[in-house]
Amino acid sequence: MPVLKRPEKPLAEPYSVNEHRFWRFHSANPRVYVLFCEYAQMLIERGFSHYSSDAILHRIRWHYTVETKAEDPFKLNDNHTAYYARLWLRDHPGHDNFFECRVITNPPMPTNVLDWDTYRPVFKRRRKP
Repeated sequence: MPVLKRPEKPLAEPYSVNEHRFWRFHSANPRVYVLFCEYAQMLIERGFSHYSSDAILHRIRWHYTVETKAEDPFKLNDNHTAYYARLWLRDHPGHDNFFECRVITNPPMPTNVLDWDTYRPVFKRRRKP
């Protein structure tokens, strides 16, 4: 059974806004991690010792949009890729090098925010005239 709640120790240091959003998405969509584990296991059984977590998430998108024609589609943010890979590596210690994990450079979660669920950093993209 996949872990649905954020553990005490973050998957990446420091605990960031993106990781917080990942845990919220993960709690609401546990089926994504179940498929992530299934596809990773299929790759291991086929003899792969290293693979791309991004490719697995793209496969999950394909599965839900084309194969199942899901009635409740979801948007799978690319920012979640690193956290799904780290969660899988934590849950499968015998495959430490299956995914390459690079340093995550997200801004840390502010410590002065009382309610993390209402924290929304605003990033405005400038439009070209």
